[in-house]
Amino acid sequence: MKAVVIGSGGQLGQCIISQVRKKNLAKNFIFYSRSKLDISNHNKVKETINSIMPNIIINASGYTDVDGAENNKIEANKINNLSVKNLAEVCKSTNATLIHISTDYVFDGSSIIPYKESDKTNPKSVYGETKLAGENAIISSGCSYVIIRTSWVYSEYGKNFMKSMLELFPQRDSINIIDDQIGCPTYAQDLAKTILILIKHIKKKEIFSEILHFAGHEKTSWFNFAKAILIEKQKDDKNLKCVINPIKTSEFKSLADRPKFSALDCSKILTKFKLKPSNWNKGISDVIVNLENQ
Repeated sequence: MKAVVIGSGGQLGQCIISQVRKKNLAKNFIFYSRSKLDISNHNKVKETINSIMPNIIINASGYTDVDGAENNKIEANKINNLSVKNLAEVCKSTNATLIHISTDYVFDGSSIIPYKESDKTNPKSVYGETKLAGENAIISSGCSYVIIRTSWVYSEYGKNFMKSMLELFPQRDSINIIDDQIGCPTYAQDLAKTILILIKHIKKKEIFSEILHFAGHEKTSWFNFAKAILIEKQKDDKNLKCVINPIKTSEFKSLADRPKFSALDCSKILTKFKLKPSNWNKGISDVIVNLENQ
């Protein structure tokens, strides 16, 4: 079994590298950061994949700047849709299975219960629109695929909400955090572990093209997520006195319209493959420990 990971320089890509090394699977994986293989270079992607002929391609790349996408629609669409379409067509022609990461932002947030895979999509932002277009391009290509929708991803790598909070706590006396957007924080290491488990099922031909949801174990707000990060950090830094204040979305200026409720129902993947959801409370603790050991 050969697997190619595109976007290995991002936080999920680096977590996949970490999990592959822990499980001594490095000989089966080839990793490409953006500098080595830019997903938007369609011809180079085709040439590279055709020269390797992998069984599985994991697309861990993406345009993830939600606000930035509003002013960079062409670039966001190129990476999240057109390049994904190209990758799916390459998978179809080489009989490779594509594992692609999508988002909770394909939903509009009007639900009051967690979204299932079969629920109607209706993105409110350019980011969500381009990610949904990428999903549809994969499905239309006829390739073998697993689309994993996840949410509020954080880790010890890259740029993410948790790392931003850890940087701000020592610098600020107080921080205002939105309390009326609800979602499920997901530790990228848990997502990486899940991807490796799904690969085993793909090898056994126990997965056929489908969309799956994988996210944190319980829904929360950005405010409560930030509060949990602060409490955990204060265990080893008693000098942190930062106060977190809850505010409404209407009080925070942002370019993109975000769903007020985007919790994902993960019962399908958890039941079918006997998995555990991402425990974001434990993930917070793990990130702090890992950052201290870097």
